[in-house]
Amino acid sequence: MKAIKYLLALVAVGGLMTACDTDIETKEIQKPYTYSPLYYQNLRDYKASDHSIAFMWFAQYGAQNSMAVRFAGLPDSLDICSLWGGIPAKENTQLWEELRFVQKTKGTKMLVVAITRIDAETDDAAVLERRTLNRQANEALKAEPDYEQVYKFSVFSQEDTTPDTVPDLPEGFVFTPLGKGGEITRVGITKATALEAVRTALGGAQEWRTMALGDSNNDVPMLRAADVGVCMG
Repeated sequence: MKAIKYLLALVAVGGLMTACDTDIETKEIQKPYTYSPLYYQNLRDYKASDHSIAFMWFAQYGAQNSMAVRFAGLPDSLDICSLWGGIPAKENTQLWEELRFVQKTKGTKMLVVAITRIDAETDDAAVLERRTLNRQANEALKAEPDYEQVYKFSVFSQEDTTPDTVPDLPEGFVFTPLGKGGEITRVGITKATALEAVRTALGGAQEWRTMALGDSNNDVPMLRAADVGVCMG
């Protein structure tokens, strides 16, 4: 009998507590934190200064709720964003508003990626002449190998390579292991020398500032030689 009384008492107290809950929950969604104009000015000034460049690839962006796939979710300190997903459709106004805000207000540069076939159709006489010369050189090299015309071989392997993976190299060549593969290059020839050749062809280092992007050991000389070197993961 006492147990029943205690049970009824607990039910009554519970009912009173429920009935007294008259608090109204707020329906306003918390808005993202916003920064002052001075913050963004300082951010742009920092990106215009001499500092280590932050670079990243970005794809699969959209206007979803997750900030992980939106331009608004990019780190404020990001200097360069490569649009690996292509240029957004112009009809996606929300995405473009975010992209422009990140560009103009945060000072982040957007890099558009274009993959172009070197043998694509063209009417440019100079390009056609270079292709003809390249084909003739390749055919001659296949008929009678002349290592004086070779600067680099790419090597692919199913296993990790070591400096001893490629034995009996031609004189004047060296093998650089790069994970499951590597490259055989002429001694003294690196991506840095290629970069310098491009700068010389364009008028010299005084005329052009260069930026190099790299993700492996063979890119290190090039990154050091460039005015701006960007390491990618």
